[in-house]
Amino acid sequence: KTKALNSFKRARLAFFTLKSKSSTTFANAIRWLVKAELVVEDDGGWLVATVEGQRQSPGIPISLGRALYERWCQELRDYDLKLFAQICKERSGLTRAELSKRTGQSKSSTTFASAIRHLKRKGLVTETTGEGRDARRILLVDYVRTAMGLS
Repeated sequence: KTKALNSFKRARLAFFTLKSKSSTTFANAIRWLVKAELVVEDDGGWLVATVEGQRQSPGIPISLGRALYERWCQELRDYDLKLFAQICKERSGLTRAELSKRTGQSKSSTTFASAIRHLKRKGLVTETTGEGRDARRILLVDYVRTAMGLS
């Protein structure tokens, strides 16, 4: 759900700015914007641009579609990018075993697990719950798929 074009949840704002929602830099930037009264955070957790915030940032372009996908591809580390590219191809997501097979990376390696955590922390993917780790599917977050124009 979206509230308005001048409103974002933290995760979505982080996504469009290519930042991690859990990074200190991102948190400090939000605190600065609130302190400068350029945005307010309402009770529902929405960050809403104030009139002054809107006045100071008219027409800031937001990449969408293929351009947004390409920006994220440039931002991600090589290993993360390998996994991300395969996850983007499957609307229903992939199990860790399927992802491992498609990328040629070992699903039991710490680097593999770290890359998945990194993609989750960036707000790009989520993992379904299921009977055991092998049944879970890793897939793009819905708004990520939509914003990147992926079918």
